[in-house]
Amino acid sequence: GSRPSAGARPSAAGRAGAPPPRPSTNANPATSASFAEGSGDQSGGVPSFVLLDSTVVTTTGEPCTHSKVVKGTTRCETLRFHVNEDLVELVRTERVTMGVYSKASSMVLGSFPKSGKVYEYHMPEKHVPWYAPKGRWQVQVVYTAANKEGELSTTSGEFSIC
Repeated sequence: GSRPSAGARPSAAGRAGAPPPRPSTNANPATSASFAEGSGDQSGGVPSFVLLDSTVVTTTGEPCTHSKVVKGTTRCETLRFHVNEDLVELVRTERVTMGVYSKASSMVLGSFPKSGKVYEYHMPEKHVPWYAPKGRWQVQVVYTAANKEGELSTTSGEFSIC
């Protein structure tokens, strides 16, 4: 497709001579989740990692919501974040649960140097199978780094599969 492959790159805010950052073009709370959580190691009270937002679209670019997942669709998630300390092997662990069913998956996003840049990371496409059980699911997303103790950020939420 026309979507870039998974990976991180600084957004326009991090390039010299680039215009100032614009507000997210997907600021609708139904399609964008904004987070300002960060624990873990901090310097001067500033979190090491700050997740700014997470937006989800279909492979054709149509906005999706975080709270409603449709069977048979393919979702493309983009993360935007700041790094206030060098982070080595930043890992995103996602755990979804419904009743007694629980599944966790982890992905190394890469290493990110401290900078004033806004990093943008395109997650690999996720296909939602037709056989996925309908219902309300809980999700917890945790970010850690190999060179930092503890969790850098944790977010929790719910979504429905229909």
